[in-house]
Amino acid sequence: GASTVKIPKSIEADGVMYRVTSIASSAFNGDEDVKSVTIGSNIKKIGTKAFYGCKNLKSIIINTTSLSKKTIGNRAFKGVSKKVTVRVPKSKLNLYKTILKSKGIGSKAKFKTKGK
Repeated sequence: GASTVKIPKSIEADGVMYRVTSIASSAFNGDEDVKSVTIGSNIKKIGTKAFYGCKNLKSIIINTTSLSKKTIGNRAFKGVSKKVTVRVPKSKLNLYKTILKSKGIGSKAKFKTKGK
């Protein structure tokens, strides 16, 4: 698998632009190659165990402001690197920190706002 994963805002297929709004359940489950993930600004849903067991995942950049406790699946981030750094939109810092910890991110995870 790829070490850097970018989930875009949209993709083009057959000349048509499609918004990318979700990450499937178990999409990267157990993928030890993944080191960095960027989650596009149109993402509204992250499935159960989406990044479960990605033990080398050390960098997560979240560009979307549409995530909530209901739209992130259980254990979505369980088993990622203990040294993970998560960059989030400033307005969502405290909310995302709380939600992601409930979805499996370890207590040593560092949360930062996305600097311009």
